[in-house]
Amino acid sequence: MLRLVGLAFALVPAVPALAAPAPYEGEWSTSAAACADSDGPNDTIQIRGDRYTGYELHCRIRRAAQAGKGWRLLMSCEAEGERLKGSAVVTSPRPDMLTVEQTLEGSPKPTRTTLVRCKAVR
Repeated sequence: MLRLVGLAFALVPAVPALAAPAPYEGEWSTSAAACADSDGPNDTIQIRGDRYTGYELHCRIRRAAQAGKGWRLLMSCEAEGERLKGSAVVTSPRPDMLTVEQTLEGSPKPTRTTLVRCKAVR
């Protein structure tokens, strides 16, 4: 009987471990003070799983691919009630810093911002 139980466990495929969050996932802002400001508009973005959100910007990440030392995110977004496509190239020169070059459909040029990782403030 023990042999059958052992064989049954051997035949069960190993369950893959949950994937670790990508290095760009987390809450980011222009400064520690901005991280603490939960009232009104601020420069904080949150990237978690397939969600990329900021003030009046809600995106679903459709594809994330490594690009050089960073990641290229292709997104479907809604901003101020308007649906549009977007992309962002994110690089993390340090674990507590993120550089984002974001392009939204209809914008004349990308915006480039350097952000700091927010601690568990909220």
